[in-house]
Amino acid sequence: MACSIYGTVFLKSVDTSGEEKSGEYIFGLLRQVICEVGPANVVQVCMDNASNCIVAGELVTNEWPSIFFTRCTCHCLDLLFEDIGKLSWVAPVLAKAIKIVAFVTRKPRVLAIFRGYSKKDLVRPAPTRFS
Repeated sequence: MACSIYGTVFLKSVDTSGEEKSGEYIFGLLRQVICEVGPANVVQVCMDNASNCIVAGELVTNEWPSIFFTRCTCHCLDLLFEDIGKLSWVAPVLAKAIKIVAFVTRKPRVLAIFRGYSKKDLVRPAPTRFS
């Protein structure tokens, strides 16, 4: 996927089934696309925090110092909140909050009362694609 002031465009999809997703392999795929687009037209490569992606990002910046490698902020925040939720003083509060939200959202009358007093909606925890 590529983004510019003119919009976002999907460039390429690669079936990597059966391939070992090493940093070098990912770099090879990125290298092909960067060469197709032209290194002068690439400013940044963004990937998650997996060790193989970090290796690939470092290989990109070694070959093209003008291209920035950035770790995905959403993935970083997901990992951060996951760790915060495991803290000894947060975990029991979070567990109680999850039970309260489940109770309110599963009982139509209770949910109606809640909505009568609040313009906001309850947020249910959901697994993320990073988990």
